[in-house]
Amino acid sequence: MSPMSVRSFRPEDAEGVRRVIKAVYDEYQFTWEPERYHSDLWKIEDLYMNASSHFWVAELDGEVVGCIGLKSFEAVPGEPGSAEEHQGKIRVSAADCELTRLYVVKRARGQKLGIALTKACLDHAAETGHKVMEIWSDKLFKEAHQLYARFGAVNVGERICDDPDEAPEWGMMIDLTSRQAEAKS
Repeated sequence: MSPMSVRSFRPEDAEGVRRVIKAVYDEYQFTWEPERYHSDLWKIEDLYMNASSHFWVAELDGEVVGCIGLKSFEAVPGEPGSAEEHQGKIRVSAADCELTRLYVVKRARGQKLGIALTKACLDHAAETGHKVMEIWSDKLFKEAHQLYARFGAVNVGERICDDPDEAPEWGMMIDLTSRQAEAKS
């Protein structure tokens, strides 16, 4: 088995991250839009690498083959367990963070990199005091939905993404308070 690892993003990983996400977009025949929908991938350090947000990469034989991000924000109004319109967009009620940009290139799947990336993201979210995580995922990504469910995600809504393909997405929620309790015991 090849050496694999999950670690925090470094500036020199930026091109590898873009290559990973573009490869998955090509695989699913989604539209790549670097000037708008994917513009965050040129600002990973500024947008994700701070006290409560974060970004990770998965490496296989020294090559970036996967990634995941955690975005932090003020809690969305409402009680957990539903999705409601907030500031013109459907959001998961009570969410104060989002799991985003989970991608693994096809040839690296099946090696538990998605599990390791998701665990890193969830652990960090809980350790930094987040309570409810939202995940918005294209309805075509069935394996990702199964992965999220393994970590306790429940489907609470759906929306049309603001990506160039206007893709239908599932909205999922993970209650992070039990992870916080586990970490303290």
